[in-house]
Amino acid sequence: MKTFTRVLTLLAVLASVATAQPKNNPFEIIPGERIGAIKLGISEAEVRIALVGFHSGVRQHTYGVKELIFPYQDGEFDVLLQNDRVVQIAISDDKYSIDDGYSIKAPVAQFRAKFPGFQQSLFYFDTGNNVNQVQLHDNKKMGLAFYTQKSSEFAKSLARGMGVRNFNYPSYLIVHQKGRDAIAIKSGFRGQTQAPKGETKTVKPRAQTKPATKTTTPTQPPAKSAQPKPKPTSAPVNTKKLIDTYANEALTRNVAFLELATRLNTNLYTWTSERETSERYGRGAAGEDLTLKKQIISDIPRVSLLLERLSSIDPVPLPLKTADDYFATFAREYGSALSKMKYGMEINEWVLVKIAIKDAQNAFAYRRLANDEISRVTDAATKNKTYIGN
Repeated sequence: MKTFTRVLTLLAVLASVATAQPKNNPFEIIPGERIGAIKLGISEAEVRIALVGFHSGVRQHTYGVKELIFPYQDGEFDVLLQNDRVVQIAISDDKYSIDDGYSIKAPVAQFRAKFPGFQQSLFYFDTGNNVNQVQLHDNKKMGLAFYTQKSSEFAKSLARGMGVRNFNYPSYLIVHQKGRDAIAIKSGFRGQTQAPKGETKTVKPRAQTKPATKTTTPTQPPAKSAQPKPKPTSAPVNTKKLIDTYANEALTRNVAFLELATRLNTNLYTWTSERETSERYGRGAAGEDLTLKKQIISDIPRVSLLLERLSSIDPVPLPLKTADDYFATFAREYGSALSKMKYGMEINEWVLVKIAIKDAQNAFAYRRLANDEISRVTDAATKNKTYIGN
């Protein structure tokens, strides 16, 4: 009897200890400490154990920084190490949040109101194909930071016109060592505080073009300034500013579009791979992931909406008319593929979905042509300083 009583007492103690210990949330972000299972201060080997099954990319940077990139279906882990110790962690998956529920779904304004002390800096990320302008918001004291894509004034006014007030959201949440600055490295690239050569989109305003001509000789007699230089009767149109505006807006919309389109394409790849396996073993639709299918169908109209914005930039400078035509062709063909894809998935028409995916892949070739054309024209405009005709 005594033994039985002791067993009951022991079980009661164990139960009380178990209930007293808080459950570990695998998606919790603790500023200055960890994101999920990845903690500051652990080694690369420990990171790989925590993210076992994830494929990773590795990039070496200056100052002894090693970057591990773990892309997956819902986002990306970006881990920075120095001397084989984790010094910074970034995540782009909205399942991960601070205990109050703050994830990348929370607008920037809410983050700043909840956690005062963020300092903002602009960085240029040169990917080789284009230059992304990214804002780094860093709360050095907390060990918390996040990235946002720099939006053009046109994009902001368009969002306001659509009734969207909170259109500025973090793209990554970052945890780093308290009291130290966040490191501007993401997706294999290091951000620079100065714009690269040839990058003229937001390099110091050109409005400061020395108004000295009006003030150099204010005291001279009228006789010397009575003969101003005659203005040319047909001055050539300088569309450099228009080209920059168009290119900047296309880049901004491309980023917004690609974030969602990449998720859609990743989900499609996973779903079609599983469906192909299911077809091979004669299970057909019975083997498909319905949750994934539902996500794909809900994402298609959202991608379509961004697609419309991507292909309707106005005004279009004449030198970029070809690029605009490529965008229009891409939008028409990819939009048709998306409609076909959604219809096929809704009626469970597997063959139609496969045709739609192939059409979508062909359509993306036009988007690449459009981007190449933008790069070619902006490079030419930068070298020539002016671009005649509109």
